[in-house]
Amino acid sequence: MKYLLDTMALLAYFNDEKGADFIEDLIDQNEKLFIGSITLSEIYYIYSRRVGVETAEKRVEQIRYNLEVIDIGTEEAIEAGIYKMNNIPIADALIAACADSIGASVVTADDHFEETDVDVVNFR
Repeated sequence: MKYLLDTMALLAYFNDEKGADFIEDLIDQNEKLFIGSITLSEIYYIYSRRVGVETAEKRVEQIRYNLEVIDIGTEEAIEAGIYKMNNIPIADALIAACADSIGASVVTADDHFEETDVDVVNFR
């Protein structure tokens, strides 16, 4: 099974928040884990604002080392535009489009992913 982690799932894991154990289990089971490249932007931004650039760079490097990054290409961009029509934030629309492009389930706790046609796994 393929899983694409959204930003919320990674934040929960890194910050040991509710649902972190679910993400840890996915990692321990050696499941094929992915992220959309937009998630690198979100993680870098969030950590640099909250705790500093050094931590942001560390988190991005951890992600790049351990997860496969799905780049946003033309097809993903168009699919995200379709998802955005349902009032989904553009970053989440891009994440959903990346998941769809590889046939992965999105691991999230955001309800608005339900407005897409991708499979959703709630980690909380």
